[in-house]
Amino acid sequence: MGLPVNRWTLSLLAQKAVELGIVDKISHESVRQILKAKRISLKRTKIWKETKDPQCLSKWKRIKRLYERCPKNAVVICFDEMGPFSLRPVHGKSYTPSRKPDRLPANYRRTRGISYLLAYYDVHGDYLWGKLVRRRTKKAVFSFLKSIRSRYPKRVKLYLVMDNLNLHKTEEIVRWAKQDNVELVYTAVNASWMNRIESHFAPLKERVIANSYYQSHEELSQAIEE
Repeated sequence: MGLPVNRWTLSLLAQKAVELGIVDKISHESVRQILKAKRISLKRTKIWKETKDPQCLSKWKRIKRLYERCPKNAVVICFDEMGPFSLRPVHGKSYTPSRKPDRLPANYRRTRGISYLLAYYDVHGDYLWGKLVRRRTKKAVFSFLKSIRSRYPKRVKLYLVMDNLNLHKTEEIVRWAKQDNVELVYTAVNASWMNRIESHFAPLKERVIANSYYQSHEELSQAIEE
């Protein structure tokens, strides 16, 4: 409304309400109470990618059915990667004396590379497992998928839910899935919310990654495993 700022404050709202003739006089505390009554509060913005996949609805219905009811003699697996992780100070939250926050050192030279977490979630078994790898390659992803398959008897069919990353759709993986009683179930494009393992990555990031400064990838791997 012509103001030289990119965010409203309570005082600005009160000032503008008077200028527009909505009220003759109002305090910023009254504005706060009005917003509170309407359940409006200050929040951080978030990124949201709207999927343009023409098969979005059909894919979601299929995945939702798998989540609601496990097919007979089968398991429903959600797979995804998390990362990359570099060995650097990561800010977070902690209980400290007033006006004395925890301090993390500045770190400008990162010479120890990155790593990725490959993980899977057994939806109906409610089981989570993962492995830290130094490189996210076709070989690493394929090896991890085969390790998931080895944890279940061959007669048990695996419904493998994952996104459309090229590493997940190689000819080698597609051929292996047909041979090893695995059905690949791809989510819609830009619809990571369809993959239930995503809800486990958020607390992992908050409890393990935030407020940390790991000195090696082995130390990070141990923390994630614990």
